Amino acid sequence: GVNLTALSGGTTPTVTVSLQQKDGNDVWHTLASTAALNAVGTAHFSVGAGMANAAMLPAGGQYRFSWAVTGTPTTCSFQIAMAGR
Repeated sequence: GVNLTALSGGTTPTVTVSLQQKDGNDVWHTLASTAALNAVGTAHFSVGAGMANAAMLPAGGQYRFSWAVTGTPTTCSFQIAMAGR
């Protein structure tokens, strides 16, 4: 999940956090993203069998979180937590 603790500045600032996976051609693909967050709070998304996004996350794969912030200049602070099963 994402815990957005600060967001200010610019015009209508937002932040979107995504989970990405690298394919065999070294290209990153977005598996899931939060909605565009525009206020302090939390957001969650799930990936895997039985979830809205059924993409499988094989062990040993390469993953990363990416984020996009809009509303320049924007101050943004957040924490990301991930749980595996």
